[in-house]
Amino acid sequence: MIELYKPPHCRVYGCYVRPFLPDNTLVAGRELMADRAQRTLMLQGAFPEPGHGVRRVAPEVMDKLDLMRAWLGLDRVAICSCRELAAPMRA
Repeated sequence: MIELYKPPHCRVYGCYVRPFLPDNTLVAGRELMADRAQRTLMLQGAFPEPGHGVRRVAPEVMDKLDLMRAWLGLDRVAICSCRELAAPMRA
């Protein structure tokens, strides 16, 4: 989903939300940003698809975020605003 061209008050998900597709199944969308000055991969939004349990999706998303963080040469992952995925992902 790309909502870049929508005014901020009309966006539901964010500017650039990319799919999370373990086993070729859409289970969530996520919006990421790399803050290279702070050496941080920021998860600005995570949106589970209907029918996929938050408790199951959150650990899988965090595993992949950690791989991406390392690939980008960043030091940490920050959970900024993830709605219902925020608490399980921070745990």
